[in-house]
Amino acid sequence: MSDELSDKLLDSGSEEGSGESRPGSRTKLLIELDEEPLASRGARWWDRTKQRLDERRRSFTLLDWLAFFVPFAGWIRTYERSWLQSDVLAGLSVACMEIPQAMSYASLAGLPLSFGLYGALAPCLVFMLFSTSRQLAVGPVSITSMLLGSGLRRIFDGRINADPNHPDDPQLQAEYNQAAIQVAFLCGLIYTAVGLLRLGTVVNFLSHSVMSGFMSGASLVIASSQLKYLLGINVPRLGQLHKQLRLIWDHIGEASWRELAMGSSFVLVLVLFKALANRHRRLLFLKALGPLTVSVISISVMSAWRLYEPTPERPWSIAQVGHVPPGKADWAADGGLPPLTVGWWLPLRAPAAQLGLAALICLLDALEGMSMAKSLALKNGYEQDASQDIKALGLANIAGSACCCYNATGSFSRSAVNNDVGAKTQLASGVCGGVLLLTLLFATPLFQHLSKSTQGAIIIVGVLGLFDLQAGTFLWRVNRPDFAVWLVALLATAFLGVVEGIAVAVLVALGLVIWKASFPRVVTLARLPGTSPALYRNQKMYPVTYEEPGMLLLRIDAPVFFANCVPLRDSIRKAVAKAQARQRQAGGGELRWVILNLSPVTDFDVAAVQFVEGLLEELQGQGLRLALANPSHQVVLLLRRSGVLSKVGEGNLWDNMADAVENARLSLV
Repeated sequence: MSDELSDKLLDSGSEEGSGESRPGSRTKLLIELDEEPLASRGARWWDRTKQRLDERRRSFTLLDWLAFFVPFAGWIRTYERSWLQSDVLAGLSVACMEIPQAMSYASLAGLPLSFGLYGALAPCLVFMLFSTSRQLAVGPVSITSMLLGSGLRRIFDGRINADPNHPDDPQLQAEYNQAAIQVAFLCGLIYTAVGLLRLGTVVNFLSHSVMSGFMSGASLVIASSQLKYLLGINVPRLGQLHKQLRLIWDHIGEASWRELAMGSSFVLVLVLFKALANRHRRLLFLKALGPLTVSVISISVMSAWRLYEPTPERPWSIAQVGHVPPGKADWAADGGLPPLTVGWWLPLRAPAAQLGLAALICLLDALEGMSMAKSLALKNGYEQDASQDIKALGLANIAGSACCCYNATGSFSRSAVNNDVGAKTQLASGVCGGVLLLTLLFATPLFQHLSKSTQGAIIIVGVLGLFDLQAGTFLWRVNRPDFAVWLVALLATAFLGVVEGIAVAVLVALGLVIWKASFPRVVTLARLPGTSPALYRNQKMYPVTYEEPGMLLLRIDAPVFFANCVPLRDSIRKAVAKAQARQRQAGGGELRWVILNLSPVTDFDVAAVQFVEGLLEELQGQGLRLALANPSHQVVLLLRRSGVLSKVGEGNLWDNMADAVENARLSLV
């Protein structure tokens, strides 16, 4: 191949086997740009950035600039009156669902129930101002609450109060509450930094298999921890499924059939409401009203017959959650608002442990929240900015941690209700926040008579919806390695603990990625009959193909880097040996050429250059010649800079398989 043709280098996205010529200047231009001095590239980047800023400065009004930083200022200007009814109904529905859920989830975190209401208020309103997602409902969620409780229990060496609403050690509970607020503050800082740096793609490091398995395992742990409330048993909460079930079994003789009857009845009501809502679209409101309905019934029954305290005629009682304070001790003077907790931020109790816990919570919450936000945006046909929404979550958590709120993120169940009821804009979150504020101001005393069995029923039905058996069966049918990751995540979370479970699942997922990258697939290609220009495809996928005499055509289906060069060379060596044996048996003469199709090679490092050089020397030692087809400009650059390209020969560098094979065929004549 001539020097002119060597510069006609390819577009790495071109179709394998295409015989069409490529524009000669494209790769040459890419090479020149890549070799441009760093200072020049930096100057050009600054010029482009400055030009964009100048264009915005000339065209943006003050409101445009405000909307650039606060999306609320943008969408509120185009708000249509016809959307108001839908947003109000959606906000009311989510609030009805969130009030009992948030208080119940606070108990999972080891916090007083009032922290659940606080945690749903400020983040909800702040997220409305800064988010681009119109339907994502933000507040406390079960998985994060469980993870926070497990992490803080470690920080406090297991010394926590069994009942945070009536602590045996008020000072210890105050320190625990402060540590939870500090974790929320750290989460806010991490979210905001990730959003400002536009690093929203970090959430992709946890695969669907890992998340589904983790949530399924965590749902079992959470549900088992709530069985004691349904049974009326007073036992500590443990972090492992088998230990929790064993402890409950050891105390099963202490169970109260009355609490079991109340809790089980409410479980059936919640399941019935969910089933009706899923079956009949007109009854979607039942999904939102379910938790509120059982809460109202429980409070009414407990209050009407005073079941929360024994009497001379009735020596038994049903456990209630107890006093739910609306805010500070002098809350009436302060309007019932959450206390300001900026002073709780520093100093951190255990900086390293709290920062690690915050990072883990952020990773899980961002993946859960952003996946839901993206799904809702696609469903409703609008653009969603993941980095902006992560930044909005950060600001929501920072504002929340200043108002006695623990971690908040997007909720799957409440966001689904928000969308199903018909939320059109972020105003639905504002309506929800308004209802929560009114509840804090006037209605919190009503919740003190909520039975603990009702609280347990709400949590159990809520979290069991996260057990994704369908995902497990799907992965078993489609991809067994991914099923193994799912199963390991589930079992590790259920039997080792929530923190250990996600750590093990991430390690297994990373191990699978490393394993796949370290053992790349090398495919043998053969010609499809009757194609002109010639097309070369995987022999296993297209059995009706024929091999080119004297040639071995291979395609590397992976990036080539330091971790996979050795197994890659072994795979090519085996393919060469098999091809030599086949050609001898077929009587087609000796193998003379090995042609590598590099079109799938998206990455190439120095170790890859050394791999090509070593492969070339090995093939030449066997009397074979090497040609490269369809390499990317990065591959060509590194080969040229290292001098390996001159050893391969620019005449053996082609922009498509058809030309490479034709050149090899002519050399065999």
